[in-house]
Amino acid sequence: MADGRQGAAEIVLARCTALLGADAAEQPLSAAARADLEAYITAMAASGLRTLCLAQRRFAGGRADWPPGAFDEPPDEQLTLCCIVGIKARAPSAWSACGGGRAGAAHVKAAL
Repeated sequence: MADGRQGAAEIVLARCTALLGADAAEQPLSAAARADLEAYITAMAASGLRTLCLAQRRFAGGRADWPPGAFDEPPDEQLTLCCIVGIKARAPSAWSACGGGRAGAAHVKAAL
């Protein structure tokens, strides 16, 4: 964020060690790519967008091979970045006019 605080997108990005490439294959997340993505998040936030960083963690094998308690807490390490999304919420008056919370109440911009 522009004021030095971290938001959820920056926190999730910090926990990523890989990213999905254009071919949907996992590749290591380099320091340079991480810096570019952090700058992109900051730019989206500075333009008024709320940012989300979507990531996943894959477990080897089938469901029987998942570690005990795998979903007691969300995975917070060794994540793979899927995408970064910027959401522009409409003004409160527009929100009310469209029925609040119904489809069409936000504009979305995605990266990656």
